[in-house]
Amino acid sequence: VVFYKLEKQRAFSVIMKMMNWVSAANFLERFKNLKLPKKAVLEEALKVIESVCGVRVGKEEASISAAILRLKTKSAAEKSQIFLNKEQILERFKEKNIPLRDIRF
Repeated sequence: VVFYKLEKQRAFSVIMKMMNWVSAANFLERFKNLKLPKKAVLEEALKVIESVCGVRVGKEEASISAAILRLKTKSAAEKSQIFLNKEQILERFKEKNIPLRDIRF
């Protein structure tokens, strides 16, 4: 009886080792299309805007919906500064894999 259990365990172990690569690939496939949470995307987008324009926008002044960053800036000068650098900001979004395609006010 003990011998039978050992053989059964070895066979199971061999089968699991063979299936390990297939199951690992299937398991990792789930994580292929993971998306960042909106909060993390928003933080990274605001960092990019600050680095490109020098304009600091608070989290409460920004929101994301349908891959569009919506900003509610306090001054017209900040808004125009961001608007003038909009293309450069969007290029930086692409470089950093930030899934935003437009900035609106």
